[in-house]
Amino acid sequence: MSQVTRQILYDLGRHYDQYVETERLKAAGLEPKVEFGEPHVKKHGSHISIPLTITHDNTTGQARFTDTRTIRIAKMGEIKLSREFPVLNYRYKTAQRFQLPDGGWRITISCNIPDEEPVVTEPTIIGIDRNVGNVTTPDWVIIIPEKVARRMNNAEKTASKAQKIASYRQKPEHTNRKPGSRRWAKAAKRAAKNKRKVANMRKTITHKISRIISNSATHAALEKLPIQNMVQSAKGTEEEPGKNVAQKSGLNKAILEQCWRLLAALLEYKLAGEIVWVAAAYTSQRCCSCGYMHEDNRDGRKFLCRKCGYTYHADCNAGSNIEDMGLKKLGRGAIHDQLKLRNLPDYTGSTHCTRGVWTWRVLALAPLGSVKHGPGNEMLHALSSSGMMCNCRCGNPRACSRNRWSQAS
Repeated sequence: MSQVTRQILYDLGRHYDQYVETERLKAAGLEPKVEFGEPHVKKHGSHISIPLTITHDNTTGQARFTDTRTIRIAKMGEIKLSREFPVLNYRYKTAQRFQLPDGGWRITISCNIPDEEPVVTEPTIIGIDRNVGNVTTPDWVIIIPEKVARRMNNAEKTASKAQKIASYRQKPEHTNRKPGSRRWAKAAKRAAKNKRKVANMRKTITHKISRIISNSATHAALEKLPIQNMVQSAKGTEEEPGKNVAQKSGLNKAILEQCWRLLAALLEYKLAGEIVWVAAAYTSQRCCSCGYMHEDNRDGRKFLCRKCGYTYHADCNAGSNIEDMGLKKLGRGAIHDQLKLRNLPDYTGSTHCTRGVWTWRVLALAPLGSVKHGPGNEMLHALSSSGMMCNCRCGNPRACSRNRWSQAS
């Protein structure tokens, strides 16, 4: 038990050191690579994390592996793992047990893994535009399939219903140390279970999106978005009440559902830190062809340059601008000259599903009036709600018999 207390105090001291270093860099006018906030008291009722002892050679300690499919934890006995654990020959560092709100738990073990021989690849860069509803690159629109989105929506509704039922029942009173009723605990556990299900689905989808991107380039350019400020409430105060509170609340929820910060964190380690942060201002209003910038260039998902007549999907145009800004900011001598455009696989003329993530190829790079097929060439239509644009503009690309992309002549 003393080891658990020592580990908690050690983590607290390390976090304070990181916080002080962050404040020192800010005071000196420098930008910290990772920004650490001030440690605070954990909220009552949040998940509990308990550090466990583990030895480097896996011989003693509160957590140790007996074989590749079994782990032994003190006071809990042997537990079978869902899959084989392949790192028995590596040097272990720490172990920690997390209690989840729905009653489940998980254990996290860190170990030292020797570096593999680096694979020499041709350096490439890709611009990423994070939006509400999709993630776009200069050539691709990556969306969540309707089936997966429907499952997440149903789980959210179930969690909301269980949470509403729990609000009618006797809640625990922490001030008077009165426990809640069993019916409240049952409803709260049901709500937590469905929320955990939704969170796991979003994390899985984000992992797959980041894998598509990291397999396509060695560098990624991202907008530096003030996410914390973007999701602030619009309620205001009693003296100065806010406006459009419900609309802002819905927008905040939609932004948080996209997991923008998680996507950046996953790309950070999958690309070995090769992330270029660029300013987010005016990326969707600037033409990636001629550089002309005007607010009238964009109309929803449609982009039409008022100067050169360039037409494109608005979010893909923003991805191109982000990529160009990343190239300029990354001017690091020889590697800058070697960097080329993204190297995405070509799925022209067909849809492609990568384990639950739909990626639609965008080939509408033609200027005004040079698009074949389809009624009306005055402007390319934006991608339909499913994220794809077929040349007949039928609005139902999955069922479209022609299923061909609009291309330049």
